[in-house]
Amino acid sequence: MFATAKVTFPILLLRNSVVTATHKTREKWAKTPLSWEDLFLTPPELTTEYLAKTTAIQIDFSKLKQQLAQQFSLLHMQAKLTHPSYLSMLKAQESKQIKGLNAVEKRLQKAEKKSHQEAIDRVLAIQNEVFPNQTLMERKTNFSDYYSTYGADFIVQLLSQLDPLTMKFTSLFLD
Repeated sequence: MFATAKVTFPILLLRNSVVTATHKTREKWAKTPLSWEDLFLTPPELTTEYLAKTTAIQIDFSKLKQQLAQQFSLLHMQAKLTHPSYLSMLKAQESKQIKGLNAVEKRLQKAEKKSHQEAIDRVLAIQNEVFPNQTLMERKTNFSDYYSTYGADFIVQLLSQLDPLTMKFTSLFLD
Protein backbone atom coordinates (compact mmCIF):
# COMPACT_ATOMS: atom_id res chain seq x y z
CA MET A 1 0.00 0.00 0.00
CA PHE A 2 2.79 2.45 0.88
CA ALA A 3 4.90 1.40 -2.11
CA THR A 4 2.04 1.91 -4.57
CA ALA A 5 1.34 5.37 -3.17
CA LYS A 6 5.12 6.10 -3.10
CA VAL A 7 4.93 7.06 0.56
CA THR A 8 7.63 6.18 3.05
CA PHE A 9 6.45 3.74 5.69
CA PRO A 10 5.92 5.70 8.91
CA ILE A 11 7.96 4.84 11.98
CA LEU A 12 5.73 3.71 14.79
CA LEU A 13 6.88 4.68 18.26
CA LEU A 14 5.36 4.40 21.65
CA ARG A 15 4.68 7.83 23.00
CA ASN A 16 5.85 9.01 26.35
CA SER A 17 3.27 9.93 28.96
CA VAL A 18 2.89 12.78 31.39
CA VAL A 19 1.46 12.74 34.86
CA THR A 20 0.39 16.20 36.00
CA ALA A 21 0.10 17.22 39.60
CA THR A 22 -0.09 20.51 41.40
CA HIS A 23 2.60 21.59 43.82
CA LYS A 24 -0.02 21.28 46.57
CA THR A 25 -0.51 17.61 45.67
CA ARG A 26 3.24 17.10 45.62
CA GLU A 27 3.56 18.70 49.07
CA LYS A 28 0.82 16.44 50.44
CA TRP A 29 2.63 13.42 49.00
CA ALA A 30 5.95 14.59 50.44
CA LYS A 31 4.41 14.39 53.93
CA THR A 32 3.95 10.64 53.49
CA PRO A 33 6.84 8.19 53.88
CA LEU A 34 6.32 7.02 50.30
CA SER A 35 8.33 7.90 47.21
CA TRP A 36 6.79 9.49 44.12
CA GLU A 37 7.33 6.18 42.27
CA ASP A 38 5.09 4.42 44.84
CA LEU A 39 2.22 6.48 43.46
CA PHE A 40 2.23 4.18 40.42
CA LEU A 41 1.40 1.08 42.52
CA THR A 42 -2.08 -0.39 42.64
CA PRO A 43 -4.15 0.65 45.69
CA PRO A 44 -3.63 -2.68 47.54
CA GLU A 45 0.12 -2.56 46.83
CA LEU A 46 0.23 1.08 47.90
CA THR A 47 -1.58 0.25 51.14
CA THR A 48 0.85 -2.60 51.85
CA GLU A 49 3.83 -0.35 51.09
CA TYR A 50 2.48 2.40 53.35
CA LEU A 51 1.93 -0.04 56.21
CA ALA A 52 5.40 -1.52 55.75
CA LYS A 53 6.97 1.93 56.03
CA THR A 54 4.87 3.25 58.90
CA THR A 55 4.23 0.39 61.30
CA ALA A 56 6.56 -0.09 64.21
CA ILE A 57 6.17 -3.86 64.19
CA GLN A 58 6.75 -6.17 61.27
CA ILE A 59 3.91 -8.61 60.82
CA ASP A 60 5.65 -11.35 58.91
CA PHE A 61 5.46 -14.87 60.24
CA SER A 62 7.51 -16.51 57.47
CA LYS A 63 10.43 -17.20 59.83
CA LEU A 64 8.08 -18.74 62.38
CA LYS A 65 6.56 -20.90 59.67
CA GLN A 66 10.01 -22.07 58.61
CA GLN A 67 10.91 -22.95 62.20
CA LEU A 68 7.64 -24.83 62.56
CA ALA A 69 8.33 -26.76 59.36
CA GLN A 70 11.79 -27.69 60.64
CA GLN A 71 10.38 -28.90 63.94
CA PHE A 72 7.74 -30.96 62.20
CA SER A 73 10.32 -32.50 59.85
CA LEU A 74 12.18 -33.72 62.95
CA LEU A 75 8.93 -35.06 64.34
CA HIS A 76 8.21 -36.81 61.02
CA MET A 77 11.56 -38.60 61.18
CA GLN A 78 10.92 -39.62 64.77
CA ALA A 79 7.41 -40.83 63.91
CA LYS A 80 8.76 -42.99 61.07
CA LEU A 81 11.10 -44.65 63.54
CA THR A 82 8.39 -45.08 66.16
CA HIS A 83 5.41 -46.12 64.09
CA PRO A 84 4.45 -45.06 60.54
CA SER A 85 0.76 -44.65 61.49
CA TYR A 86 1.61 -41.44 63.37
CA LEU A 87 2.65 -39.67 60.14
CA SER A 88 -0.89 -38.76 59.07
CA MET A 89 -1.68 -37.40 62.52
CA LEU A 90 1.52 -35.30 62.43
CA LYS A 91 0.74 -33.94 58.94
CA ALA A 92 -2.74 -32.92 60.11
CA GLN A 93 -1.29 -31.20 63.19
CA GLU A 94 1.30 -29.40 61.08
CA SER A 95 -1.39 -28.16 58.71
CA LYS A 96 -3.49 -26.99 61.66
CA GLN A 97 -0.54 -25.09 63.18
CA ILE A 98 0.32 -23.34 59.90
CA LYS A 99 -3.33 -22.37 59.35
CA GLY A 100 -3.40 -20.98 62.90
CA LEU A 101 -0.27 -18.88 62.27
CA ASN A 102 -1.76 -17.61 59.00
CA ALA A 103 -4.96 -16.61 60.80
CA VAL A 104 -3.07 -14.74 63.53
CA GLU A 105 -0.88 -12.99 60.94
CA LYS A 106 -3.93 -11.96 58.92
CA ARG A 107 -5.73 -10.62 62.02
CA LEU A 108 -2.71 -8.58 63.10
CA GLN A 109 -2.35 -7.12 59.60
CA LYS A 110 -6.04 -6.25 59.54
CA ALA A 111 -5.79 -4.55 62.95
CA GLU A 112 -2.71 -2.60 61.84
CA LYS A 113 -4.50 -1.51 58.66
CA LYS A 114 -7.53 -0.42 60.68
CA SER A 115 -5.40 1.70 63.02
CA HIS A 116 -3.84 3.50 60.02
CA GLN A 117 -7.03 3.70 57.92
CA GLU A 118 -7.35 7.48 58.00
CA ALA A 119 -3.79 7.98 56.72
CA ILE A 120 -4.25 5.24 54.11
CA ASP A 121 -7.40 6.97 52.89
CA ARG A 122 -5.45 10.24 52.50
CA VAL A 123 -2.72 8.48 50.52
CA LEU A 124 -5.28 6.81 48.26
CA ALA A 125 -7.08 10.15 47.77
CA ILE A 126 -3.83 11.72 46.57
CA GLN A 127 -3.27 8.78 44.25
CA ASN A 128 -6.81 9.24 42.91
CA GLU A 129 -6.08 12.93 42.19
CA VAL A 130 -3.15 11.94 39.99
CA PHE A 131 -4.72 8.77 38.54
CA PRO A 132 -8.51 9.25 38.54
CA ASN A 133 -10.20 5.84 38.87
CA GLN A 134 -6.80 4.15 38.45
CA THR A 135 -6.39 5.36 34.88
CA LEU A 136 -4.22 7.97 33.25
CA MET A 137 -5.50 11.49 33.75
CA GLU A 138 -5.59 11.98 29.97
CA ARG A 139 -8.48 9.50 29.88
CA LYS A 140 -10.55 11.71 32.19
CA THR A 141 -9.32 15.28 31.77
CA ASN A 142 -9.09 17.06 28.45
CA PHE A 143 -6.04 19.06 27.36
CA SER A 144 -8.23 22.15 27.01
CA ASP A 145 -8.90 22.11 30.78
CA TYR A 146 -5.18 22.54 31.41
CA TYR A 147 -4.82 25.13 28.70
CA SER A 148 -7.71 27.20 30.05
CA THR A 149 -6.27 27.06 33.57
CA TYR A 150 -2.53 27.51 32.87
CA GLY A 151 -2.56 29.15 29.44
CA ALA A 152 0.39 29.08 27.06
CA ASP A 153 2.75 28.43 29.99
CA PHE A 154 1.39 24.90 30.08
CA ILE A 155 2.60 24.25 26.52
CA VAL A 156 5.97 25.83 27.30
CA GLN A 157 6.32 23.52 30.32
CA LEU A 158 5.36 20.50 28.23
CA LEU A 159 7.86 21.35 25.52
CA SER A 160 10.66 21.89 28.03
CA GLN A 161 9.96 18.66 29.93
CA LEU A 162 9.22 16.21 27.13
CA ASP A 163 11.49 14.43 24.71
CA PRO A 164 9.28 12.44 22.32
CA LEU A 165 11.95 9.80 21.68
CA THR A 166 12.39 8.81 25.31
CA MET A 167 9.78 6.30 26.31
CA LYS A 168 9.31 7.28 29.92
CA PHE A 169 6.71 8.62 32.27
CA THR A 170 7.27 12.27 33.05
CA SER A 171 5.90 14.02 36.11
CA LEU A 172 4.90 17.61 35.47
CA PHE A 173 4.23 19.76 38.52
CA LEU A 174 1.98 22.72 37.84
CA ASP A 175 1.69 25.95 39.81
